[in-house]
Amino acid sequence: VFGDSITRIPNYFCQSFDKLKTVILPSNLESIGSNAFHGCDSLSSSIVLDSVQTIGSQAFYNCYCIRDIKFGRNLKVIGSSAFENTGIRSAIFHEGLDSIANSAFSSCDSLKVVSIPSSVRYIESRNVGSIAFAECNAIDSIYWNAHNCHDVPFKSTNNANVRVVVFGDSITRIPNYFCQSF
Repeated sequence: VFGDSITRIPNYFCQSFDKLKTVILPSNLESIGSNAFHGCDSLSSSIVLDSVQTIGSQAFYNCYCIRDIKFGRNLKVIGSSAFENTGIRSAIFHEGLDSIANSAFSSCDSLKVVSIPSSVRYIESRNVGSIAFAECNAIDSIYWNAHNCHDVPFKSTNNANVRVVVFGDSITRIPNYFCQSF
């Protein structure tokens, strides 16, 4: 449990706390540092990120037991591998999110729903190994409103389970290869 005066969780703060099961974050938390909870493989509480603006690289990397994360309206940046190899079931973002870095949600085997708002301008997709949603083979629904984002976070992954793709009203151009692997 963090006190309400805490606005930032430092880098490596709880890295590899194997027995950590529950984290209650303060309502005014603005940033979570790189590797802050990396390797906390027993962490299974719901994570509420209401006021968080920035999530650092590998912040929750290898937290296999995390299932539910509520992303708040203040979130702007998600760092590389921030949620890689977690048990997250949905990644639903609000307007205001600007960027999602490489491998941010890679290998999330339970991830079923992804919703990208129109405010997103950048999603890392340089190569197959660093695509933001690489190897998320359970995705079955994608809601895409990111009209200013021309990167495809799903290409070259095995997304054979995708059944629904909804493009928002503001979409005037579908990025190249968007549905290539569906």
